[in-house]
Amino acid sequence: MVTNTAKAFANVAFTGSLIVLALLMVGILVYAKRRPVGTPLTWGEAMAAAVYVTFAMFWAFGVVPHQWLTYAEGDLAMRSDAILAGPGSTGLFDWLPIVISKQTLSDTVAVTLYMLAFGG
Repeated sequence: MVTNTAKAFANVAFTGSLIVLALLMVGILVYAKRRPVGTPLTWGEAMAAAVYVTFAMFWAFGVVPHQWLTYAEGDLAMRSDAILAGPGSTGLFDWLPIVISKQTLSDTVAVTLYMLAFGG
């Protein structure tokens, strides 16, 4: 598991998409700290903010999970035929009565990325 996590950050596309997302979020925080409290929002500022937030949401909900799923199914070989736990697995949890594949773990990471983007 640790080696898979280390490999995940070795992937340029996934790591790069996380860095871009972090920079987008930092940009929002920097602008919010600079802006005086109570200043009315102009039409141009509202349009620029709408475009910026739409792009950030596209990035957080589209690009980052896509890069993770592509990497997990490709280089990490987290497919549905690779059994992580349950009957037929070679790991410590072969006694479990349910089958948990590596794809289940990969999808759980993707759902966690969605939850962090939605609530974080």
